[in-house]
Amino acid sequence: MDTPFADPAAPSPARELRSFSGPPTEFWSRLVRSAGEATGAATAMLWARTTPSSSWAKAAAWAAPDSTVGAGIPDGGTLAEACVEEGGRLHRRLPDGAGVSVLGTRLDLPGQPGDAVLLAARPALPDAEADPALARLEAVAAAASVYHLQRLLTRARADVEQFGQVLDLLVLLNRQATFMAAAMTLCNELASRFRADRASLGWRKGAYVRVRAISHLEKFEPKMAVVQHLEAAMEESLEQDIEVSWPADPEAPYLSRDHGRFAEAEASGHVASVPLRQDGRPVGILTLERKAEGFSEAELRGLRAAADQVAPRLADLELREGWFGRRWGRALLRGAGKLVGTEHTGAKLASAAGAALAAFLIFGSWPHRVEAPFTLRSERAVVIPAPFDGYLGEVAADAGDTVGEGEALAALDIRGLLIEEASAAADLERHLREAEKAQAERALAEMRMAQALAAQAQARLDLVRDRLDRAHLRAPFAGAVVEGDHRERLGAPVRQGEPLFRIAGLEELSVEAFVPERDVDFVIAGAEVRLVFASRPGRPYPAQVARIDPMARTREGGQVFVARCVVAGEPEAWWRPGMTGVARIEAGRRAPIWLLTRRTVDFVRLRWGW
Repeated sequence: MDTPFADPAAPSPARELRSFSGPPTEFWSRLVRSAGEATGAATAMLWARTTPSSSWAKAAAWAAPDSTVGAGIPDGGTLAEACVEEGGRLHRRLPDGAGVSVLGTRLDLPGQPGDAVLLAARPALPDAEADPALARLEAVAAAASVYHLQRLLTRARADVEQFGQVLDLLVLLNRQATFMAAAMTLCNELASRFRADRASLGWRKGAYVRVRAISHLEKFEPKMAVVQHLEAAMEESLEQDIEVSWPADPEAPYLSRDHGRFAEAEASGHVASVPLRQDGRPVGILTLERKAEGFSEAELRGLRAAADQVAPRLADLELREGWFGRRWGRALLRGAGKLVGTEHTGAKLASAAGAALAAFLIFGSWPHRVEAPFTLRSERAVVIPAPFDGYLGEVAADAGDTVGEGEALAALDIRGLLIEEASAAADLERHLREAEKAQAERALAEMRMAQALAAQAQARLDLVRDRLDRAHLRAPFAGAVVEGDHRERLGAPVRQGEPLFRIAGLEELSVEAFVPERDVDFVIAGAEVRLVFASRPGRPYPAQVARIDPMARTREGGQVFVARCVVAGEPEAWWRPGMTGVARIEAGRRAPIWLLTRRTVDFVRLRWGW
C-alpha cells in the first residue's frame, strides 16, 4: 500500500489534520469526524488498548446528523480486534441484514505499546467501491502518525530546553555556600522561569514542614497567616509524597483540600507543589503560585526535573550547617532507613545476620570446655625384675598380652643352677659322712669342722634351690603386660634387679589428664569429663574429676597439672593401661566472644602487662 503522506489526491480534512497542533482530545475528535466525512460514513469511532493483552476501549466517536445507520453496529472492540488480526485493514458487511459496511484501519503510532483502530460505518458498499473508501480512511488515519511525531518532537525540544534550564539552575546553586543563599536563589529563579507570582521552599523538620525561603522576600514572620497556610499546603504534599496541583483534576489520585484553602485565602488561583527527595525520602517541598493561568503538564514536568536535581545540593548544604550531633543523627537515620526499607534485601539480610551474630557473641552463652590430653592408668601395677644374674632361657608373654594370676611370663636358664645344686648336694653328703666318722672315732675337733662344712654346703644348696624356684617368673595377679617384649633376647644375659615385665590390673583403671597451666584455674574437683580415646574418637565416655595434684609437672609444650579422673561405670573390655586421648572437662558457660578472644587477651596481658 502506498503511503498517504505524499498523496496529492488526499482529501482536505486529512491535510488539515496533519498541520493540527492543538490538544490531543480535540485532535481525536477531529480525526473521527474527518474519517466519517471522508468515507461518507454515518458513524466513526476510535478504539484503543494500552497493551496487546488488555481490553479495547472507545476513545472517541462521531455520528452524522440525522443518521439512522450505526444503532445496530456490533461491539466495536470485536471489530477492532478483527482489523488487527487481518493486517490493519478491515471491510466487513454486518450479517444482520441492516445494509451496513464497516471500514477499519489500524493507526501507526511510533513508540506506543498498544493499538488504535479507526472504524467507520456507512451504507453497504460493493466490493469495487470498498478499496477507494478504505484508501480515504487510511489517508485520514495517517494524520495521526504525523500528529504523534510532532508531539514527540515538541516534547523532546521541551525536555532539552528544560534540561538546559535545570543545568543553569544547578550552576547557580553550586555557587552558593550556605543553605539560605541557595534557597533564595532557587525560589527567585523558579519564580522567574515559570512566570510564577511566588515560589516558596519548605523544609522538613520532623513530621512537619517549615517555610525556609520565599521568592523576592528576604525576611518573613513564621507566624504570619500566609506562612501557616502555606506550610499546611506543603505538609499535605509531603504526607502523600506526591505532586499536588490546584485546581485538581476530579480523578487525581491525591487530596488537595489544604491547597484549595491556601489558594482561596491568598487568591492565588493556581498552585502546584512538588516534593524534593533525598534517597527516596521527601525532605522538602517547592510550591509555586500563579494567578493568570494554570501550570501545564510540560511546566510541571520541568518543575519536577528541577526538584529532583536540586534536592541533593540543598540537603547537603542544610546538613553541613547543623551541629555535629545533628549530622551524626541524620547519618544514623539514613542508615536505619536503608536497613528497614524495601531495597537492598541481600545487604539487609547480611546486616541482620551480622547483628544477630554480634548479639549472640556478646550476650549469649556457650559451654566452656577445657581440653587436656589424658593417659589411662591402672591402680594396681607391679614391675617384675630379674631375680639374679643369669641368662634369659624362656619367654612366655609379650607386652600387650593378658595374663592370669600365677601364669608364667618367662624363665631364666637353670642348667648352671642344676649343676651347682648337684655339686652342693654332693658336698653336703660328703661332709655329713666325715662328721659321722669323726664322731665315731671320738675326734671332736674333726667332727666340729665337718659339721661346719656340712652347714656351709647346706646353705649353698638352699641358695641354689631358691634361685631355681625364682628362675620362673609368674604374674602376681591377673592383668595385662604393659611393658616387656623379650623374645629377641633369648639367651641374653640379664642383671639382678633389671626390670623385665610390668603388669597392670584391668579391674581398677583411672585417668590422668594433663591440664595446661593456663586452664587449671577453670578445672575443679567434681567437674564432668568426656573422654575421647585416640583409638575410638567417635564415642565419648563419661568421667569425673576426683582431684588435682598440687604440683605442676613439666611436659612437652610447658607446665601441666595432673587432674585425676574416675571413670563412670565399668571399664570397657578393650581398654588397656597406657591408652591416650583427649579429655574435655566442663568449665561452665561463657560468652562466645570471651571464648574466642580469651587467649589473645591473656597473651596481650602477659606480654605488655595490661
